[in-house]
Amino acid sequence: MTLEKPKLSIITATHCAPGFLERAIGSVLSQSCEDWELVISPDDGIDYSFWEKVDSRIKVVRSEIERSGPGPTRNRGLEIATGQYVATLDDDDTLARNFVETVLDFLSMHDAVAVPTEYLDEDGTLIRKVGVGFDFLDIGVFARQLGSLIIVAKRDAYPCWVSGFAEDVVHACQIIDAAGGRVAMLADTSYRSTVRAAGICATREDIDVEYASIIEGSTADVYKNMSPDGIGEMRELFRFRRKINSRFERRANRNCGYHEFVQGLPIFTA
Repeated sequence: MTLEKPKLSIITATHCAPGFLERAIGSVLSQSCEDWELVISPDDGIDYSFWEKVDSRIKVVRSEIERSGPGPTRNRGLEIATGQYVATLDDDDTLARNFVETVLDFLSMHDAVAVPTEYLDEDGTLIRKVGVGFDFLDIGVFARQLGSLIIVAKRDAYPCWVSGFAEDVVHACQIIDAAGGRVAMLADTSYRSTVRAAGICATREDIDVEYASIIEGSTADVYKNMSPDGIGEMRELFRFRRKINSRFERRANRNCGYHEFVQGLPIFTA
């Protein structure tokens, strides 16, 4: 099926994960709604153009660039995206089968929408779900999710990614701020994020330095085009997450993973 102007462009940055990528693409091909295009943007110098022969709605960025990072890689995909709305899908994640249909139906009444995230282990077992229990998402609510949320927004109002630490969180905050401080929250579908044992952990040795850099505003372009209120709220978000990360580093049970740890905090059990 060929759609000249698809409603939804889904951008997938990929780097040396062919098995996971195939699964991610499969979750798009199996969508209950056909009004989408998938833009595969490589960051490993590999030619993925063969995927265009699988379905005419799949587009592949021609690039020999390697290891530029998720942000610049997604930006290369954004350059050729043609949909009215834009979403992202990491190469090791999947979409619920009704994702496109539910999101597009909801966007008939809203300019942007946030989608709950299900964190799954590599066997597909649910670890934690974030983004549930409220109708609208602002930066303060987003801070306390202690996770990432995909926000689908209009192509002409969709910001480029800033390369660096927590770029997905920064990007979401920028969209929320541009939308006037809050976006609608969807409840009837999900983005499914795989927590990989070999992937980047929720914490790493230099994470406190990275948090400080964003809070102090020394990271280039992080606050570009944001309102004064949005800047203040995003700084508070990273102060809060920095504090939670410090608690996690001091946890007594070293076998407890980040998602299990934050799920047991009072902000989730109260």
